[in-house]
Amino acid sequence: MKNEDLSHKLMVLKAAGKLDDYIQTVSPYELIRIFTIAINQGNQKLLAMTLSNPIHPNRVKKLVEDITYFGVVDPLSQPPEQLNGLFLLDVPVQVTINKKKEGKEIKVIHFMIRRESLTDRWFIDQDSLYEDLK
Repeated sequence: MKNEDLSHKLMVLKAAGKLDDYIQTVSPYELIRIFTIAINQGNQKLLAMTLSNPIHPNRVKKLVEDITYFGVVDPLSQPPEQLNGLFLLDVPVQVTINKKKEGKEIKVIHFMIRRESLTDRWFIDQDSLYEDLK
């Protein structure tokens, strides 16, 4: 139950005022887990912390308001290769999405995880995510 543990950890960090600092340090895979928790808890502030600055800021927010459950079918495992030299990472993830109107669907979403420089934190690219979610 990795996500339950992470969910609790995030609550503790938030209560301690250390959530921002923590998110600066997470791997792309941890970031996707945090994104999943944010959607399932309906936590817009946490969701915003995982996403890049989008061209259209409210598009993803509107989409996720319709999602009642977002689950990762294939567990995310850290790939063996180093992330040190990368600025952009394509992480295909099989997910289950329950939407209020459409019901349940299983699909592969490509999380484009990027950063501006090697010392910057990772973000989920909001614009490509929107295309996969809609």
